[in-house]
Amino acid sequence: MDDQSKKFLIRDLDQLIDKHLPCDQSRIVSTEYSNFIALDDYGCMGMTLEFVLINTTTGEEWTLHTIAKKISEKNDVKDMFNVKTTFKKEIGLYMIARNALNKFLKSKGEDAIECISTPFGGRFNLNGFCNSVDEDAVLILSNLKKYGFRRLDQRIGLDLECAKIVLKALAHLHGSALGMKLLEPEAFEQKVMPYLSDCYSSRSFHKITRDQMIEVLKEENFSSDIIKRATMTFDRRSIKNIREPWATITHNNIWVNNIRVRYNNRHEPISIKLIDFRISEYQSPARDLLFFLFTSVELETLRNNLDDLIDFYYHNVIYLLHKLQLDTRYFTRWSFNEELRIAGRQSEFFKIVSRLYAVLDNEPELTHGSQGKIVDAIHRDRLCYIVREFDKRNWLSI
Repeated sequence: MDDQSKKFLIRDLDQLIDKHLPCDQSRIVSTEYSNFIALDDYGCMGMTLEFVLINTTTGEEWTLHTIAKKISEKNDVKDMFNVKTTFKKEIGLYMIARNALNKFLKSKGEDAIECISTPFGGRFNLNGFCNSVDEDAVLILSNLKKYGFRRLDQRIGLDLECAKIVLKALAHLHGSALGMKLLEPEAFEQKVMPYLSDCYSSRSFHKITRDQMIEVLKEENFSSDIIKRATMTFDRRSIKNIREPWATITHNNIWVNNIRVRYNNRHEPISIKLIDFRISEYQSPARDLLFFLFTSVELETLRNNLDDLIDFYYHNVIYLLHKLQLDTRYFTRWSFNEELRIAGRQSEFFKIVSRLYAVLDNEPELTHGSQGKIVDAIHRDRLCYIVREFDKRNWLSI
């Protein structure tokens, strides 16, 4: 083990994971720390952990593949990404909120939430499950790669079949939280809401993104009126506006890099997992829906199927609410269309346009703007499509 890996050693690891083992008869035989792994979660570092377990009844040995996440040792990184707050939220969401939602679903005879990975231990510190996050904070999750899940190409995006798998899982997550909020409000307030608080994140590229958007729209001959409204909508950035009754758990950052997909041997998508729940909030589900669709679905698929994908998501939410025996009169399609309009105007246009730089940043052949800003053809096409679609649907500011 190298010096960097030694710094990652987790104190009281067996005690942390023992009560979360998949089988009551399982006991840890050995633990292997592997090398550091790259995480897309800024402000966190990770390492793979392999636990050799034995079933004390049968004597059978097997391996549990996990990833341990810890906060960065660099103070400037921790401060920049507000890690002590966001990591606390993520631990709480995996260890408490997820369990509460699944307990609620089980009581109603419904399937558990599958898009959130199984946690095998998490803590803020060694002094009990209190509010203080320190260097002993850790979250242990399934190593999804070892179980057949993989990340897709962020520049291409998801095809129709894969997009529907994600939307079905997302509808189940959103609908489950809606159901718990309405049917078990006290439990929801105590077990879920504490991990959905607002997060401040530093964004330092607003002006570059804004200027580049305006430049591209002018070059593509958009009218001055559309450019003005697109700019006004972008300048609103992300307004916090909780609207009932639709408000629910939102991931708040669902794009290709935070999605893992598993395929069967016929290359059909059969399951997905969402990762990185550090900035989850209590907001409109329309925010997650718009952000996912416009950042992460193949552009041609969006052009041909956007209405169908929105319908597919909405009907899956309503189907679950019916199964939970909730009155859906307050969840009409008209009211959801209003959620989409407000989400587009108040937050998602800004977030989507800003996120495109991260989604489309690894093409070697780029077109350089006059001031060193970079927008390639794929970036340009998606940006123009987004502006046209938001304008057509009345999702831009008036």
